[in-house]
Amino acid sequence: MLPERAVDLDAGLAITVFACLNCGRRKAADQEPRPITARH
Repeated sequence: MLPERAVDLDAGLAITVFACLNCGRRKAADQEPRPITARH
């Protein structure tokens, strides 16, 4: 399983998911989405 980051720019949220390469299933790594913050 590979970690992926799904981003919703309209809502300003991001969630990390684990994606299975064999079946394509995704499982959330975080309990709830995180707000997107700018990094410098």
